[in-house]
Amino acid sequence: MGNEPRARKKSRVALGLALVGLLVLAAFVVHDELIVRRSSARFASAYAGGQLPTAREALVSWEGRRPRSAEVLLAKCRIALHEGRPTEAVASFQEASRRGASRADSSLLEACLQVRAGRGQQAEPVLRAAWKRSGPFDPLLAECLSKVYLETFRLGAAREVIDHWAAAVPHDAKPWLWRAEIDGRLDDPVPVLRDYREALRRDPTLIGPRRRYAEGLWADGQIDEAEHQFSVYLEQRPDDGEAWLGAARVALARGDRDEASRLLAKGIEINPELAPLWSERGNLHLARGDAESALADLKKAARLDRHDPETQRRLALALSRLGRDTDARNSLVESHRLLREKDQLKGLRDRLRRQPNDRDAQVAAARWLIEHDHADEGLRWAKKVLTEDPVNQAMHALLAEFYQAQGELGLANFHRLKLKEGR
Repeated sequence: MGNEPRARKKSRVALGLALVGLLVLAAFVVHDELIVRRSSARFASAYAGGQLPTAREALVSWEGRRPRSAEVLLAKCRIALHEGRPTEAVASFQEASRRGASRADSSLLEACLQVRAGRGQQAEPVLRAAWKRSGPFDPLLAECLSKVYLETFRLGAAREVIDHWAAAVPHDAKPWLWRAEIDGRLDDPVPVLRDYREALRRDPTLIGPRRRYAEGLWADGQIDEAEHQFSVYLEQRPDDGEAWLGAARVALARGDRDEASRLLAKGIEINPELAPLWSERGNLHLARGDAESALADLKKAARLDRHDPETQRRLALALSRLGRDTDARNSLVESHRLLREKDQLKGLRDRLRRQPNDRDAQVAAARWLIEHDHADEGLRWAKKVLTEDPVNQAMHALLAEFYQAQGELGLANFHRLKLKEGR
């Protein structure tokens, strides 16, 4: 009996310690959950505002607490997509799916992955539905929907999305790059230069756009600024043959043929398969009165790019100076033919800008692109047409012809079968 109070006392102490332990554990769980919620909310807010460094920082904190949760993996997928790392994005998405990511959370990212894989038509319904819903602004959604619209020449719809994007995230360079894409298709150089200037002002670390900006400056006659931009670009990308070509054209605009020759030689050393380098150097030889050297370089350019009318025109001039008048006339005829073909493509683009759903223009654009060594873009048009019009005879005929020439007989026979079924 005398020991009973002591036992009860020990029991009360043990119970008290257990309660304290439970309270500590509960406090830890609550604290942990609070940090997770704060990190995820901070990520969402920073991402929607285009503040990627802050979003990445929040994601690190979030991932530290929930390293393999489906939500964290989807956030990693989103960042990887936004930053152009598709392999990493796919891996994160697949892991999130294995860990039970909900369809509601993953459907938009799946659609964005489809866009990156060239399946924009398949992704479009999901993207459009997401765009119509109210909620925090999503830069990745805006980018993917813009891409789908641009690929199908719905420039007005693309501009609406991009303008909303630029207003929602005013410090983000990306919408200005997409604006440059639209203005470039409208063949209006002044807005394009403005677009690139604004993008670079927001993000001076951009690489590719700087070269395109420099090229636009050269075309617009702003030689001093073009020279500066090419110089900055080449410090970071000395292996880009097209940039050496651009710098050489700037030197030619200044009248410095020796410098232009040096820059072209450097470009050819780096990228000997780039036809415009040979064509420009051939033109430089012509300017110096060296028709033999010009002919050699221009023939090389014509072999590398058989669709450039300017190279054929220069060839005609070199041949004429060498007294090869018949060959010169043939090259000049070819130059005029290629110019007419380029005008044909411009006419198709104008038709598609006015009427994006013009089926005949879509088929004609696909044919032009495939026949002029732009098969990837032509096949995207073909896929769009057959998605919307699976029995389109003209497109099946074109693809049967294309795959036969490529030696892909199974695909060629598939499209021939579709032709027979549609008759």
